[in-house]
Amino acid sequence: MNRITVGSEALTLEHVKLHLAVYHDLDDVYINSLIPVARKVIEDKTNQVIVLSNYTGVKDELIYPVISDDGDGNIVAGYDDVNDIPPDLTQAMLLIIYDLYTKRGTTVKKLPDSVDYLITYQKKYGYQV
Repeated sequence: MNRITVGSEALTLEHVKLHLAVYHDLDDVYINSLIPVARKVIEDKTNQVIVLSNYTGVKDELIYPVISDDGDGNIVAGYDDVNDIPPDLTQAMLLIIYDLYTKRGTTVKKLPDSVDYLITYQKKYGYQV
């Protein structure tokens, strides 16, 4: 299965900096690098595709939410509007970024408990068209 991301990230640099209370641009590159990391964690933990993506060669993989499926293993999935992303998932991504940003240089071994709580009811099981 191959994935090509075609949509924008769920969070903008400005949104994340506001959450982090960062008012300078010295860490912009680092903060920007944390956005896809947090998204990937949430995607892996919830079995959801956050950013609009095209998939090819899909067989029995779990993909949610599916926007279109041509029946030949080519699927468009994800949220095509960032405003449609469940707010608890957006908040969970922000909390992950905060944790990684404030603990920079140390090893982060587990997700914050608040992230686990927020994503508990967002985990998807099964293929949905």
